[in-house]
Amino acid sequence: METAEWINNVTKQYEAIPPILRRFAIRAIILWIIITLANHFLFVQGHWPNRDLTFLTSDVTAKTLNLFYEPGFVTTPLEYGFQEIYFGSTRVLYITDGCNALLLYQAYLCFFLCVPGALGRKLLFAILGIATIFILNIIRCFSLTWLNMNKPEWTDFAHHYAFAFIVYAFIFILCVSYLRVFITKPTE
Repeated sequence: METAEWINNVTKQYEAIPPILRRFAIRAIILWIIITLANHFLFVQGHWPNRDLTFLTSDVTAKTLNLFYEPGFVTTPLEYGFQEIYFGSTRVLYITDGCNALLLYQAYLCFFLCVPGALGRKLLFAILGIATIFILNIIRCFSLTWLNMNKPEWTDFAHHYAFAFIVYAFIFILCVSYLRVFITKPTE
């Protein structure tokens, strides 16, 4: 296939995509590039907002463990803003910047900045969604701690696969719910 023919085919396929979907895709790509650059150059590991979010995640997880599981969980800061949760003298969880859900919050906000809709509704749904994702992440860290203490052989699978699937599925359901309620028109 010649270059001109290939470009013509790509152009036809691009024009076949509905305009609203094209705008969403272009906005999402541009915004994701901006977020990626910001994460690389501004939100450096161990600095704001990563450090503060990692501390908040570990502190709330330890308090939740003390409230619902058993008293005696404490957090200990490490270099680069990482945190450990101890029960007595035993480390039961290690929380890094990758565990603080910053990338999930960014991806979720990116979705709402790219979809059409009234700003007030998008903002409300985004704030409620981020609060829900935060709570879900605390439950995830709580569960990982419990697994580390009681079923350590399950921890790796739960951390890398089960909980990742649950969190991403939940975020997908939130985004689809927004689209169904506020974007699509009900059929009559």
